Amino acid sequence: MNEPKQKVGYGNRISIGILVVAMGIIFVPMVFDSPRTSEVEIEPMPKDVSIPEGTTPNLVVDSARVEQAIEKVNALVDEFGYSRETGAPIGEPALIPDSAEAQQWAIQLGAFEDSAAAHELRIQIQDERYPAWVSRVKVDGDEEIRVYVGPFNGYEAAIAHRDQLAETLGISPLIVAFSI
Repeated sequence: MNEPKQKVGYGNRISIGILVVAMGIIFVPMVFDSPRTSEVEIEPMPKDVSIPEGTTPNLVVDSARVEQAIEKVNALVDEFGYSRETGAPIGEPALIPDSAEAQQWAIQLGAFEDSAAAHELRIQIQDERYPAWVSRVKVDGDEEIRVYVGPFNGYEAAIAHRDQLAETLGISPLIVAFSI
C-alpha cells in the first residue's frame, strides 16, 4: 500500500537553512582557531641552591623581636581576644569614657548573662525599627552580653531615642559613647 509522503513546507526549509547557516557562522571559526598558549616563560629552578657561609638569609626570624611583639599583644588582649582596657572583643565597638570628644553614641538597653534573653530583646527592638545589636564584653573576668541601639552621631539624637525607648519598654536605658 502506498502511503503519501509528508511534504515539508517552504517555511520549514527556510528555518532549517537559517539554522544551518547560523551554526556554521558560530562553529566554523572554532575549527580554524589555533590553541592559545601562554606567553609567559618560567625559568627552571636551579638544582643546587647554596647560601654562602657567613651570611644569613632574609627568611631568618629574629626570635627576640617576635617575643617582644607577643608581649605587646598579650598586654593589650587576653587569651580569648578581649581587650584588656575596654573588655570588648577586638574588632567590635568599644565603650569609651563619656567625653566632649566622643562623636558616636549608643543606647545600652541591658546587660545579660543569658545570651537568649539578650537576643530576644534585640529582636524585639529591631521589630520596633531600631538599629539594635549585641556585644559580648568581659567585666571582672565574667562575660556579659549587652544590647545596644544606635549608633547616633549626636548626643541630642541619642537622648531623644533613649526617652522614646524608656517610655516604650519601661526601662532606664543608658547613653554610652563608643568607638569602632
